[in-house]
Formats: sequence, structure tokens, C-alpha cells
Amino acid sequence: MRNKWSIPDEDNFMYSGPDWLLLLLANISNDRRGLILMILWRSWHLRCNVIHNKGECKISDSVQYLDRYLQDLMLNCRKHDNEKGKQPISNAGTSIATCHASGTSAGGKDTKECWKPPGHGWVKINVDASFTSEDGKSYMGCIARDNTGNVLWASCRGTGTCANAEEAEAIACLASLHMITNPDNLSVVMESDKAAVVEAIKKRNQKLSCL
Repeated sequence: MRNKWSIPDEDNFMYSGPDWLLLLLANISNDRRGLILMILWRSWHLRCNVIHNKGECKISDSVQYLDRYLQDLMLNCRKHDNEKGKQPISNAGTSIATCHASGTSAGGKDTKECWKPPGHGWVKINVDASFTSEDGKSYMGCIARDNTGNVLWASCRGTGTCANAEEAEAIACLASLHMITNPDNLSVVMESDKAAVVEAIKKRNQKLSCL
């Protein structure tokens, strides 16, 4: 990961007491703090993969996933286009909402979208995908929370090869739904940031091309 990101020296990660992580985060810049938290997030996924699955996730895949994910986040922060917005989708009792993005309001002020909880008794799944055009590889991350913000489950992993970013996002949405263990007793809201995927689902268009 050090070949990709500027992170503190290894000595800073040595356990020095119960507050070692808080001290580390308190003494570095906001940018580095965000990088460390992303690495810890991915490390927890690898740990869960070893314990609960087959442990087949590769560290090299995680490095590529995190680097691409960060690039996508930075790109989205710089974009102020009109293609993204919050749009509802409903299908067979399941509502899917999409696209929280930073932008500029009519008054010229920057606006920031915060996570909004779902209604009582609902679960919201936030999903995102990363796509590398050079080799066609895709990766996904998702997190499910209830109306109080309590995290129910989270996952990030590679999803194979895709033709484009829209296909990667569609696969990520489907994979996140497959993680639901009791679909008959659960009302779900999903949020994604790919307007093209959202529109395709909303219209239930049979001519979905690669989607």
C-alpha cells in the first residue's frame, strides 16, 4: 500500500497502549487519517474473509481496490454535473434510491449530502463499485444500516471482469442484495451513484445491453 499512498512509518502502527490508534490518528493530517481508516476498513474485510469464508482474497487485489476507490471518491468530489441526483426506484416492494453527490446550489453555495437514515423498519444499503478500464477488473463495496445508523453488515471484494463502469455498478447492486439473509421479512432501500444503472432499473427496460 505504501507504493500507492503516503502513510505513516511502520513504527507508528506498533501497539503502545490501549489508545495507540487514537493517538496515531490524532497526530496525522486529515488526508492521512482518511487513508488509514480506509486501510483498516479493508483489513477487517480480509479478516472476515479468512474466518467466515475461504480466505481467497488477495492483498494485491485489496491494494488495487482501495487505490481505485480513492480515485473515484476524489473524482466525484470534483464533479458538479447534473447527471447525478437522488432518484427513487421501486420494484416488487423494494425501494432503491440513488446518488448523493456534492454539488452547487442555485445560490452558488456548495452543498454536501449526508447519509440519511431509512424509514422505521427499513434497511438502507449504500453500494459503490470501482472499474479499471485497462484490465476490465471491477470491485465493489457496500454497507447496510438500519434506521438508527447501526451497521448490520458490510463487504468489499472483487467482482470479476466487466465491460464498463455501469456493468460493474449493476453487479455490485445485485451482489449486495444477495447478502440479505431474510429477504421476505426485510424492506430495503439502496443507494448507488450511477444514474444510468438507476434509470435502467426504474424503467424495467428489457433492452439493457450489458446491464
